[in-house]
Amino acid sequence: MVWHLDIHIINPSFERGARHYYNLKQRQLAPMRSVLRGIVLLLSLSGCANSDLVPAQLHSQISREISYGDIKAYPEGFKGRIVVVGGHVLNAKRLKDRTEIEVLQLPLDRSDQPVPNLMSSKGRFLAFSQNDLNPAAVPPGSKVSMVAEVLGSHTATLDDRIYTYPTFTIKIFKVWPKPPQYARPFPFWDSWGYPFDDPWTHPYWGSY
Repeated sequence: MVWHLDIHIINPSFERGARHYYNLKQRQLAPMRSVLRGIVLLLSLSGCANSDLVPAQLHSQISREISYGDIKAYPEGFKGRIVVVGGHVLNAKRLKDRTEIEVLQLPLDRSDQPVPNLMSSKGRFLAFSQNDLNPAAVPPGSKVSMVAEVLGSHTATLDDRIYTYPTFTIKIFKVWPKPPQYARPFPFWDSWGYPFDDPWTHPYWGSY
């Protein structure tokens, strides 16, 4: 049996040509990357412009790039940063010199309103109002959004375990109106005494 061993030697000039081609492509792509960064910036600014919470003069002060997940993971690292957060009120109480609101965090839509799906929450946080905020104005179940300064964290017992709450000082606060509740219309009755709006009781309702 005869074995053939092929040895391939890379031509140094080919390797230099490949490096030159790669560098050339990187230079050609650089303007495109700048354009993409500009588009991302414009989209973020347009998101701010659609906000029903943030005044125009505060847009530049808000750190939109910081997510709630970032703050939850390391609240002390974002002290002093101004962010927009919101969610579902769990409890509100008056302390000696401020009002404390416990909130189940929820993602915000383009208008900075909390989404309705509670399963999308990433945890709880505490927000403190230095103004004379009446806890009765934010009953449990209220949907709220706020421009707030990251304060740090607070550790407490929650359901027999230690829980770390990110904490915020409220700068701007909004309670969203509840969606309208539509009552079920009064049913119409046919000549047999069956309601038209109840297919399960009507004798002539079925699949065809």
